[in-house]
Amino acid sequence: MKSIKDYIIENLVLESKLERFSKATVKEIGNNILDAYVEFNIKDTQITDCEFYLKSNYIHFKYKCKTPRNNFYSDDLIHIRANSIQIGDIKLSNIKTYESRCELVAYNYNSKTNKTCLEYKVDGLKVNNGFDYLYGDIKLYIPNDIMNASEIYDLDCKSYDEFMEDYLLKKVEYHNTKINREDIIGWESEIKDNELNIYLQLETGKGYSTNSRKMTYNFIWNKSYYNCDKKLNDRDYEAQIVRKFISGLQEFVKTKSELPEKVHIVVSQYLE
Repeated sequence: MKSIKDYIIENLVLESKLERFSKATVKEIGNNILDAYVEFNIKDTQITDCEFYLKSNYIHFKYKCKTPRNNFYSDDLIHIRANSIQIGDIKLSNIKTYESRCELVAYNYNSKTNKTCLEYKVDGLKVNNGFDYLYGDIKLYIPNDIMNASEIYDLDCKSYDEFMEDYLLKKVEYHNTKINREDIIGWESEIKDNELNIYLQLETGKGYSTNSRKMTYNFIWNKSYYNCDKKLNDRDYEAQIVRKFISGLQEFVKTKSELPEKVHIVVSQYLE
């Protein structure tokens, strides 16, 4: 007999302020979306004949919709991103924006059905090329425990460090600033808690009120590129060094799915 604790955990609905899915979750959604299904509870609107299906090796979503103003049919590709799942012309966003008017408000995994329910609150979500607006709730059921999906990144840090010796001097696209190897004393990378840490020591610089400085640049993988939590200006020499290490990482790891989701580049420098 199932315990009260197990029953509560199995049916627990978590309030969500989740701005983005993890890289592993995005992958898991993509692997299971073909077997997903949607429940619509939309004010004054009927949405029927919903189906995810495969067409020319791409997954589509189709449905029929009857609103107070229009009857229309939709059939389009799906797009899975870190901050949204777009099924046809219905964009299910993690966070409500002026454009999407949709928000992920809760999620839960049911071990009995082996499905994760993503629940969205829609408040003026545009469909049918913006001619119609949806108000109500949408529930997307996806097989497996997608929110707890994880990946293990097994990067050969020593080989990457050696690779950067030549790559720093190599002229590559989108890097117009020439890096002077003598400006970098050394670097070392390591995987810690499944995240890549790169430690850079720059040559001694000028300082007035302190003897040293440290700056951390945090990157997170966003489908096809890394986003940084700091602005990396073209005229900022240190920023160009940091960008070179990130682009070098993507060159070293040829398969994008094997790139660490989170990278931290810690720059240290003594001052005089």
